[in-house]
Amino acid sequence: ITDALAAAGVPNTTFDFAGQPARVIRGAARLFDGTITGSVLTMDQALRNVLKMTEVSLQQAVGMLTINPAHAAHLSHRKGCLQPGYDADLLIFDQSLVLQATICRGAVAFATDEWRDRLSGLRFL
Repeated sequence: ITDALAAAGVPNTTFDFAGQPARVIRGAARLFDGTITGSVLTMDQALRNVLKMTEVSLQQAVGMLTINPAHAAHLSHRKGCLQPGYDADLLIFDQSLVLQATICRGAVAFATDEWRDRLSGLRFL
């Protein structure tokens, strides 16, 4: 789970935040007066941060970003695991942990060209 704003992943951009102009500069979202507006941390960067800043395994880090928050949010009956009947929210990474595809409730929301071909049998948003 990440609370990233819609401007996350778009470096050095201007966006609307609650009716006020805001911008992302050097990885931080701020109003023009410098007030922080919220997070621009993406899930793939969160995963890389956990692995870089701790000594946990990839499997442990994935649990920190999936089933653990699902339990905390009382959503573990439908999120946080790949099981029949669950929402099928899924991120696909390459070996370097670069995001390749995002699947939300079983539909492809984002895919690189390579993964778009691989996922051609799924519904695209």
